[in-house]
Amino acid sequence: MEEYTERNDILLELGFKDYKAYGRSELWKSIRERKRAINPNCFVCERGDTEAKIQIHHGKYHESNLTGKSLDDLYTLCAFHHRWIEITKGGY
Repeated sequence: MEEYTERNDILLELGFKDYKAYGRSELWKSIRERKRAINPNCFVCERGDTEAKIQIHHGKYHESNLTGKSLDDLYTLCAFHHRWIEITKGGY
């Protein structure tokens, strides 16, 4: 998919080997925690961490949300809805 190619190109420019390395980075951890502080519950079902493992989903990939300059197009989701969106809908 073209969006993943663009994402990977941006991540390479930022010095990450791949998306997996980015996902383990301190940069992504800080972005994820900022988003969770603002929106602690699932965007779909509104469950929180006490009820469901909360994750952050990139609705779209762009330089500003991959670097943390912006939290646009990032969605707080429970594990169930994150998987559902990724597998069933192929993105958000």
